[in-house]
Amino acid sequence: MNARVYIAVRICAIAATLALLVAEHYAPAKQRAIFPSPDVTLTLFTDQPSGGHSRAEWISRSLAHWRCEIVQSDVYPICGLSVEFSAPPYRSLDLSSFKTLELQLDYAGEAKVIRLYMRNHNPAYSSPLHITSTKFESVALRTSDLRGKTEVGLSEFSVADWWTGFYDIPREHSQPDFRSIVSIGIDQAGQPVYGEHTYQLKSLVLKGEWIKPADLYLLLIVGWMFVIGWEAVSRILYLLHKTRLDSIALHQLREESAQYKKLSTTDALTGVINRAGLDAIIHALTLEPGQLSGMAVLVLDIDHFKRINDSRGHDVGDRILFEFARKIKACIRADDIFARWGGEEFIVLARLGDHASVQTLAEKIRTAVYHSTFEPSHPVKLTVSIGAARIAADEAFEQTFRRADQLLYQAKNLGRNCVVVETPEPD
Repeated sequence: MNARVYIAVRICAIAATLALLVAEHYAPAKQRAIFPSPDVTLTLFTDQPSGGHSRAEWISRSLAHWRCEIVQSDVYPICGLSVEFSAPPYRSLDLSSFKTLELQLDYAGEAKVIRLYMRNHNPAYSSPLHITSTKFESVALRTSDLRGKTEVGLSEFSVADWWTGFYDIPREHSQPDFRSIVSIGIDQAGQPVYGEHTYQLKSLVLKGEWIKPADLYLLLIVGWMFVIGWEAVSRILYLLHKTRLDSIALHQLREESAQYKKLSTTDALTGVINRAGLDAIIHALTLEPGQLSGMAVLVLDIDHFKRINDSRGHDVGDRILFEFARKIKACIRADDIFARWGGEEFIVLARLGDHASVQTLAEKIRTAVYHSTFEPSHPVKLTVSIGAARIAADEAFEQTFRRADQLLYQAKNLGRNCVVVETPEPD
């Protein structure tokens, strides 16, 4: 693989690491607005269903402005507002990924403390039809602290003892849980303060981290392990591939070492074998009788490639050639020989048993190119024309190549994006 790819991957990995570390400290917090929102239902509640006499009424429902009158009776006085996410059966929200709840509430009255609570549904202890059976998790807030926006950490919430006792909740379910919240509410807590109290809820906003620091650091470690592992494996595979090719041409390379030291056997742009490398391989194969016999020569030419260079520029053309070569390599076997002959023309040399196998491989390549999209940001569609012939016994590669090249031009004359395979002579 081209060394530039490794360098580019490392640079991208470094840039991504720095970006994530900076984002952890400076990126805006993840937010979710609970209220105001058209997706919630506001419900006033009192102790009247239990026999109490407290009263609640809207001053302005559209502004979430209400009045509570706490009246002494034989039951514990209750009066407040419930923000629900649906009518029964209650829809729930997973709020476990958030850290704080930002509350903006105006209060007028004599109470020193109000209560902010959430109710969590779990089939182990509650029904989505009955909100009173859901887990009651709350935090007490001093009314003197309700100035502007007040942030309350979800870690400050605790499960009410009266709820665990009333529903006989086992210890494993007695901790706060924010994975299935069905409502958020406001009422009074502690010693009842009788009389009139007015409230106006202006906003409820959840805030949290996009990703926990520990998860981020683990992600970075895994990411770098992947980059290092990918580079090591790809280098090993590349070395194995190059070693295999070198062993094929070993005898000839020993005799002509001075010449082949000056030549590169790999095309710098696409990473595949170049013309000189292919010549060396073919020459090495001819040293062993019968090695070339029966092999198929496929000559590939990208249709209208000059138009791409002229209209999109040579940089785009080079990237397309690289991606084209990558897609062809994915279509052939590891022991097939794939080379760039020059420009937009490529050669595949494959040991295939019969005419049908040659036709199948050529069609596989043509179809893969036809159904691929190059340069996704500004898509380019390619087609390829292919001429193919098999090397006859005692025939030189050059002879077969010329026939395959002529068949390629037949494919071009037939309208391009097609395959022409030499028909075998009848026995």
